[in-house]
Amino acid sequence: MGIYPLDRIEIYVLAKQLNRAAYPILRQIKDFGYRDQMARSALSMASNIAEGYGRYNSKSFHLFISYALGSAFEFRLQVELARDNGLIPSDEADKLILLLDGWIPRTINFMKSLRS
Repeated sequence: MGIYPLDRIEIYVLAKQLNRAAYPILRQIKDFGYRDQMARSALSMASNIAEGYGRYNSKSFHLFISYALGSAFEFRLQVELARDNGLIPSDEADKLILLLDGWIPRTINFMKSLRS
């Protein structure tokens, strides 16, 4: 996009922080397939923002942010299910859900700002 550096975009910075918060929790999951899928969706959030930013096109950027948003909703569901299935402690799941619930509306608002 070139308007400002990627690391100054709040949702990108927060997505990376969320990923760093998730990994110690995900390491506790012994089911590799489950853990791998959760790690992929968590990683996709910041990765899609970066990829869209690198396309230097506002329509592409918006599209890739929508992919990141979809990954956030996927990850949120996976955290809930991991908690419900006893794969991660409730308090740690709740921390991740709180972070996601802060990130999702910010991302939606950022997407709206790109359209105007």
